[in-house]
Amino acid sequence: MRGYSEALWCVRKHLSLALVHSGETLQKLARECRHSVCSISEATRNESDAVLRNLLAAEEHLVDEILPQLKDEKTINKLWLITDKIRSIRQEMTKTNLMFYGGEQVIKVPYHQMLGITKEIDSVIKEVDTLAPMMKQEQIKCTRCSEDLTSALGMFLGRVVNFSDAKVAKDLNTPISDSQLGETKMALSTKDVGVMAGAQIVGRGATYLYNAVDDFMNAANKPLHSRPSTWLNIGGGLLLSIVGLNMLDGEAQLAAVTIGTNTLSKIVDYTMESMKAVAVAPPAPAKAALAFAPPRAMIEVS
Repeated sequence: MRGYSEALWCVRKHLSLALVHSGETLQKLARECRHSVCSISEATRNESDAVLRNLLAAEEHLVDEILPQLKDEKTINKLWLITDKIRSIRQEMTKTNLMFYGGEQVIKVPYHQMLGITKEIDSVIKEVDTLAPMMKQEQIKCTRCSEDLTSALGMFLGRVVNFSDAKVAKDLNTPISDSQLGETKMALSTKDVGVMAGAQIVGRGATYLYNAVDDFMNAANKPLHSRPSTWLNIGGGLLLSIVGLNMLDGEAQLAAVTIGTNTLSKIVDYTMESMKAVAVAPPAPAKAALAFAPPRAMIEVS
């Protein structure tokens, strides 16, 4: 990283590593999120933690190493602005990071929060790059990273920084829509399949239970609109589907919607029954012929 003072290079290094881990977090969320629920993995939590650690390290380098050594008021003000931005990003990242530890599943999709954080980190890096020539003249030393800069590790980190900038820049310019968040990239888990299979069985059992209600109330042979099972299957199935979509999440949501749509599918049976009833309906009886009485004059007198 030519054109950088030691201390500012350390800030750039940590910001670039934060950018790398933020990009990895985005990629994992794209696989782990489906609809409004994300199944957060341990790997995603580790990447998110790494973003926080590097943001904190960049902030500490600025406050502890660089700012105390500066004398130019203009440069100090610019670096304080950058420091405030990094602190703001870190605080926002902390809120997002806490969501990953709220349980195995996160209700609200944190993908868009992470995308915003990644873009902000990228923006701060560009500001640091703009300030680098001015900082090089100051030759501020950094006791924490001097070994990195004089070792093979420092050369490797420099290559990582350059590579990560290009990679994340490409990712940021390839937007992912809401419909792509796991819906097209993430297959159903074995647990999801089990929940759906069990819910299908429950839904099927519910339709037989509703038929038993018809038998108990002597309504099995009545018209469709007079059977309790008709309203239980259609009304209950529709209500359960709506409640599942709007008030539940995770496996509970999947089970409720599956059961509701299963009983609601009885609409097909009711439609076929109605069509058969119309097809076999007896023809309407013909109107009786009117009696005709001949005029009196036509009656023969015997």
